[in-house]
Amino acid sequence: MSAPALPRQLVLRAGIILELALLSIALVWAALRGFSFSFEVTAASTEIATATVLTLLFLNIFLLRRTEASSTPSAWIGEFRSFRDEIVQRLVGNLDARSAGILALLSGIAEEAFFRGALWAELAYWGTDVTALVISSTVFAAAHFGANIREYPRVTALYVFYGLVLGVLYMATGSLLVMMLSHAAYNFVAFAILTRGFSGSSLGESSTIVSATRSPSD
Repeated sequence: MSAPALPRQLVLRAGIILELALLSIALVWAALRGFSFSFEVTAASTEIATATVLTLLFLNIFLLRRTEASSTPSAWIGEFRSFRDEIVQRLVGNLDARSAGILALLSGIAEEAFFRGALWAELAYWGTDVTALVISSTVFAAAHFGANIREYPRVTALYVFYGLVLGVLYMATGSLLVMMLSHAAYNFVAFAILTRGFSGSSLGESSTIVSATRSPSD
């Protein structure tokens, strides 16, 4: 059974504060170290980013379908189900499309400015892009779970994989703006997929993407 969802305004305000704090750290860090970034968006980078985001979203759909279709879930599926019910639903279960859009955009900007921006530049300065890719992806996952890593080790590993994919995308495009937009778009649609649509919005279970996550037995 899912944990009760937190009030929408509480999640929105807390999310805004946390993401703005992360963005501020990234901006100050980059300014003090003299890091500069590309914000160029090209047709090629847009195509690569779109393909990457769609791949990650369909991975989420696949995992959700497996989670709902299995009557005797494996340890992996059971952990993913627990994560969805106890963490994701609690945080975003009461979001409407507007609130989710705000949080998705802010998280896309702030997290990319930090993980693929300032942190990546620092790691690449002292090592290589591969060093930056591996370490930033690990920190990305750890930052999302904190003390819950022990409870959700497999989902944490999945987030490391997501971080690696985003890192490879950054290496392919070289554009922090492409990363921010891609991350924001991914988060917004993932919110809808994982929560079966937004409360009080037009993005309900009739949505094509959300409906596609329903198992045949539903």
